Amino acid sequence: MKVLNLKCAVTILAIILSQFALSVKAQTVSTYFSSLLNNTAGIAFDKSGNLYVANKDIKGNGIISKITNSGTVSQFASSGLNQPTALAFDSSGNLFATDLGDNTIKKITDNGVVSIFSSGLNQPTALAFDANNNLYLGSDGIISKVSSTGVVSYFAAGPTAPKSIAIDPFGNLFVVGGGGTSNVSKITNNGIGTSFVDSGLYLPTALAFDASGNLYIANSGNNTISKVTQSGNLSTFASFHLYYPSAIAFDADGNLFVANQDNSINKIASNGVVSSFIKSYIFFPTGIAFDALNNLYITNSYNVSEVTKNKVASVFVDSSFNCAGMQFDKSGNLYISDNGSNSINKINPNGIVSVFDSLGFITPGSLAFDTAGSLYFSIYNQINDSGSIIKVTNTGIVSTFISNVNGLITSDKKGNLYVLNGESIYKISSDSIVTTIVDTAKFKQAKGLAVDTLGNLYVLNQGGNNTISKITSNGVVSTFLDTVLSYPTALAFDNSDNLYISDAIKNSIIKITNINPLPVTLSSFTASEINKTIQTNWHTATELNTSHFIIQHSTDGSSFTNIGTVKAIGSGANSYSFTDTHPANGINYYRLESVDKDGSSSYSKVVSVQLTVDRLPFTVVPNPARDFVTVKGSHIASVQMIDNMGRVVKVVTLKDATNPSLSVSSLAAGVYHLRIQTRDGNVSGNQLIIYN
Repeated sequence: MKVLNLKCAVTILAIILSQFALSVKAQTVSTYFSSLLNNTAGIAFDKSGNLYVANKDIKGNGIISKITNSGTVSQFASSGLNQPTALAFDSSGNLFATDLGDNTIKKITDNGVVSIFSSGLNQPTALAFDANNNLYLGSDGIISKVSSTGVVSYFAAGPTAPKSIAIDPFGNLFVVGGGGTSNVSKITNNGIGTSFVDSGLYLPTALAFDASGNLYIANSGNNTISKVTQSGNLSTFASFHLYYPSAIAFDADGNLFVANQDNSINKIASNGVVSSFIKSYIFFPTGIAFDALNNLYITNSYNVSEVTKNKVASVFVDSSFNCAGMQFDKSGNLYISDNGSNSINKINPNGIVSVFDSLGFITPGSLAFDTAGSLYFSIYNQINDSGSIIKVTNTGIVSTFISNVNGLITSDKKGNLYVLNGESIYKISSDSIVTTIVDTAKFKQAKGLAVDTLGNLYVLNQGGNNTISKITSNGVVSTFLDTVLSYPTALAFDNSDNLYISDAIKNSIIKITNINPLPVTLSSFTASEINKTIQTNWHTATELNTSHFIIQHSTDGSSFTNIGTVKAIGSGANSYSFTDTHPANGINYYRLESVDKDGSSSYSKVVSVQLTVDRLPFTVVPNPARDFVTVKGSHIASVQMIDNMGRVVKVVTLKDATNPSLSVSSLAAGVYHLRIQTRDGNVSGNQLIIYN
């Protein structure tokens, strides 16, 4: 390597300047994945075979979705809707919906325009058209008839909170009520009511007639569909793959469609075979985790779903877990702590479930792995009302890692463990050094704990206003997120340091990007040779709570060392500079680290300056070496030996030496950079190879 003699002529071969604008990226909150349908209510078919579903959007607003016969879901109507429940089409193709939000009946044209058809109603919950296009409405305790102009008149007494109305080919009305009733009433076309089915049903919710006049009844109490023939024979028509069915409707081909409370739609053929029409991959999510390929896994009320990084969803395991924590090990096995069965479950990459540990009366909580593959999980002993952290090595050795702890645990990618216990959070390094990060934080029903790549911790608080707290690595606590969430249940980071939060009420996964926004906006960062030194200059367009800047130097463009610090003004647009008075011969690389007051930081692009001299004042012999080396030259004041990671591993201080001999026997084999400084301050560089 050539070295720099500041007394000789310096030729600047090249100066690579990098002018750039590094914008502050604002933290963004968005919905990453959600159910196609949410809070499904009534359903109805149009004449073209499209299915319409009353439900809610991700914000909880009432909408009506349209599903084509190929399964494509789109939003049909939203403006003017509050809480649509029952749906029915008239003979002209207009859709009518009861709206509990403002006690009205809404009319929706075929292009989705919503208007009020009838108002001033008392909890309208069911409606249906007869063959003559007469509209019948079920409200609290009353069945009404609604004219073509929206005038409501009394027709007959009805059950409390009627859930569904169906009309047979003869104009008779059949009504199922709410309030836990398990019977179906029949009301003739002249308003006389009788009991039609008073036994054999289990919390019926919906009614529909087929083309032959058979009545079908959805039972939410036992997840079945009952069939009643015209002669009154009651039988079970379908009993598989249903989940609290809430609405049913027939298409033109005689297939029965069922809306379930898990936001799925089933299709049942005339022979009773049940298939999935619209699948639900997220319903009351309680846990989330990412595998090594950045695929997201979600524990729901009845299964575990997989969502690929391209957002393709599928059912990974058709089993339910009351998830208190979930993590992947290095081999791609998914571990889920189930506080319903008090067990730790292991799911291999093929979706095969096994019980890793059955805990009896001990309730498991959150999970974490260290870099050695050991599993840690929190437990709560119901018998003696105590908690602890259990460690299971990859060879199966079980031990109590921490006693008298009742809280949460997580780990970072370096294998450090973090434990939340009451108001305190502790960090346990991979070499078992325990430090207190914070000990007086006021968390509210903490249910989740995660750590980003900078060592900042995030705590999910279900108490209060459903917030996310952020704790920096130096213990500063702040509110990170206090809006958007309805009922957060878990949080996790992907491989790109984006934060994800499951929301059980919205049946969605929230994604937050740019969780550590840059503390500064740089408009430029340059380096140039000035008077035999290298000066770096940078200009900020804005500064946001910026603490200071660290100037870093490298001779290879990859391993950087800190050579100076400049205090930031902290706000506004400003200009700064720093001079490297001891640059190396050859290419000098520089970058700037902008450090925020909370300890987070960001880096600028790398700039470089190349210097060339006409002779070498120092040589190192022997090279390669093992025990001793001699630096050939005079007036040597000090020698630094720097490894390929940029660490100074040896410093030899001399006054005014000539050809000093230095011991290198303590150095490991490898390539080292020697930084040689003379008595008058000149600095030179050389390369040394150490072998064993």
